[in-house]
Amino acid sequence: MMSNDQKIKQEPVVMKSFIHPSKRSVDQCHDPASPQRSYSTDDSTLDDDSSLTPDEEDDILRRNLDTIMDSDSLKSLCERLSAMLDTPAASLGRLRGNECDEKINNLVCDILVRLHRLGKENLMKNVRNTGLLALLVKYMDRVAAAPVRQSPGFGGGADDAMDKVALSLRCLSLEETMWIPMGREPGLPQALMQICNDDNQYSAKNTSERCRMNAVWAVSNIAYAPANRPLLAKMPGLIESAVMMASSAGRSHEVRGEAMRLIMNLSSDITNKVNMVRNKNFLSSLIRLLLDASPTVQTRALGTVKNLSSAQVEGKVLLVSFKDGALIEVLARIIHHGLEDPSMYIKALKILRNLCCPQTAETIGNCEGIFALLIKEGSRDEPENTESSSVARKALQMLAGSIRSGPQGTIPPCQSYLLRDVSKQTLCNMSTMSTCAMVLAQHASLGENCFAIATHKETLNTLADMSDSYVVSIKRNALCALRDVTRDSRCAPLLARDRILSPLSRACELSGASYIECRRIALAIVVNISTSNVGGKEIVKKERLMASLARYAAAPDEEDNGLKQNIIRTMMLLLPAV
Repeated sequence: MMSNDQKIKQEPVVMKSFIHPSKRSVDQCHDPASPQRSYSTDDSTLDDDSSLTPDEEDDILRRNLDTIMDSDSLKSLCERLSAMLDTPAASLGRLRGNECDEKINNLVCDILVRLHRLGKENLMKNVRNTGLLALLVKYMDRVAAAPVRQSPGFGGGADDAMDKVALSLRCLSLEETMWIPMGREPGLPQALMQICNDDNQYSAKNTSERCRMNAVWAVSNIAYAPANRPLLAKMPGLIESAVMMASSAGRSHEVRGEAMRLIMNLSSDITNKVNMVRNKNFLSSLIRLLLDASPTVQTRALGTVKNLSSAQVEGKVLLVSFKDGALIEVLARIIHHGLEDPSMYIKALKILRNLCCPQTAETIGNCEGIFALLIKEGSRDEPENTESSSVARKALQMLAGSIRSGPQGTIPPCQSYLLRDVSKQTLCNMSTMSTCAMVLAQHASLGENCFAIATHKETLNTLADMSDSYVVSIKRNALCALRDVTRDSRCAPLLARDRILSPLSRACELSGASYIECRRIALAIVVNISTSNVGGKEIVKKERLMASLARYAAAPDEEDNGLKQNIIRTMMLLLPAV
């Protein structure tokens, strides 16, 4: 029997990034379809002469990109570009605002393309201590703040630059050593999510699906670092943006899948679990995503729920009780139809098992049909279903050992469903009978449930049939349930009828080493029934039962002397009635 404080270990579901299906190396990740500029290889150096016009300075910067890719020069260039982004257009001399924006777009593109061409290691080396990440954050914020598409300013040039920014950050996020720096760069995750957000006017009209995918992909990778998860979850609007993106029918399956991966990675953090299960809007969206048409979104939504289901008891209660068990109903639907996708089927079963505990058992049990479903799944005896059968039986065992009768033996709906479904399912096949016997033995082990079982005629008849089984485990579990029921003095007279006593009489005559325990349990049941006046009168009418009691009492080598003494006392009480 499982104790009430038994914990089910649950490893969090997190997903590392995978290489894009094209499997290109990082230095090949720029879009080959994008037009590539021809770059000068002039060897002149940067000139700080203040007499240069902005146009002339810009031309010198672009001509020298090949020679400035050391950290110090790149840091200086990032500082200049950052200053340009901070400066109002009216202060830039003869450059109009749109012209300045276009030149910034070109420079950002040139820097990133050159860094990619020089290789992944060079890209990573130059990111640190150069201010490149901060520059990209500032650039994304400025582009996202643009109210409408402008040309030649933050228009086509910005779209191209934003694509390269998102792609570069995604490539950086593939490296484990970059997760912490990127996660702690002020404003970087928010800026990446902002360019994906349809609430933003620029993003809704101009951001490409490729750019969206790379941006959310980068944040998902950053969220794989455990230290980043609570920080990301605390960022205002980040989880909401991810949920909106995952739920948007207008987004591609790839973008929605990456948004769902971000949510799943965040849900593996202990602190985040508590906050997520308390967020009703989040839970409502998550339950809808469990039935999404996209297999990727649905699978990762299940992974998220699996992470949340391993929360502490408070979290389990909030999940199960949300909208009167809406999550349990959805999980039941997935399990019922899940054999089409075995991975989702077993995952849904494990989530249901994780959610089962004494505090949630009644709510789960109130979902009509849940016991019949679990009995069916727990009784699958095909080799390929061994794991799912074990998971379903553990869930049943926890529920049966936690559901209790109400005051004065009243039967709550969850207990009524349990007894009804067990009685209906028992005789389907031997595997089902074994599962049902285990469930009833577990349920009867709680003393307050004995009267409910004894007054449920179909359940008693089921136990009587199972006690006649030739399978030792089924017989033992059925007899254990009957023994626990007869320990309640109110129940003993209810079992004193031929439907129960006949199989008990046969069980008392069992011989053989494998049936020793079953025989002793049957004899103990007879003793318990005989303690009532009605029971004693019925037992003395059964000659075979009395003979079995006498043989056991007279046997000199029986080990259970306590049972023998009880039988002797019982026979002494019954003799006057014979």
